[in-house]
Amino acid sequence: MSTKNDKKEENSWKSQKEPLLEVEETRKRDYFLPISILIAGVLIAGALIYSTGKKTVGSAETKKADNGLVVQAPAAIQGVEIGDSVILGDPKASVTFIEYADYQCPFCTSFFKETEPLLIKDYVDKGNVKMVYKDFAFLDQFAGGKNESHLAAEAAACAADQGKFWDYHDLIFKTEIADQQANPGKSENNGNLNVEKLESLAQELGLNKNQFNSCLESNKYKDKIQKEVVEAQALGVKATPTFFINGQKFEGALPYPQFKATIDNLLK
Repeated sequence: MSTKNDKKEENSWKSQKEPLLEVEETRKRDYFLPISILIAGVLIAGALIYSTGKKTVGSAETKKADNGLVVQAPAAIQGVEIGDSVILGDPKASVTFIEYADYQCPFCTSFFKETEPLLIKDYVDKGNVKMVYKDFAFLDQFAGGKNESHLAAEAAACAADQGKFWDYHDLIFKTEIADQQANPGKSENNGNLNVEKLESLAQELGLNKNQFNSCLESNKYKDKIQKEVVEAQALGVKATPTFFINGQKFEGALPYPQFKATIDNLLK
């Protein structure tokens, strides 16, 4: 259990998400990230830090955490399904960890870089958790005609046709991390995730060029990606990343100890 100062930790995790409703205005500012951090902090001011008990669908439990604080685990949301998404880990794992994200979202790249590797090492590789990635590609709507979020999502689906979804998923995020470092605060919808780049990533993985390019250029998975966006909205997803752990909803690139606390309690 984390021993950091509670207020400092709370303020930190509150900022780690890309809010849907506030994005359009902040895109107009060069200092987008500081502004979105403030907005995100307001949006989830009442959210919970971590879960402390096993859950049944539709219920909520109040328990005392190790640090003495009384916290309430979020109720599981019904209707959260894996569907035809590619699973990372043992399909029979008792804990299902679903992420809704946008490949261009800075906080999604933070989760990918800092937290996802720990979850994979500590839980997925040991057969206790299965991970699922779903697309909530919403940043395009503020891009003036560009469609990088949807295009990247479609490309990953095309890679899945050749059994390389997660490898391709990783390459997209690594590409975005490099772009964010090169263009702080200006990495979204700047043209870096174009068709040529996405096709070159496929070649890095050794995918069949003709099959991948045909899939991407025909928009084979356009409807699939849009279906996931609609699905996310129906589940109340309003920011990226948003996670459902056995149905329990969490918003933002939360620190690893908070995910760990939830998963450990579900595994008891």
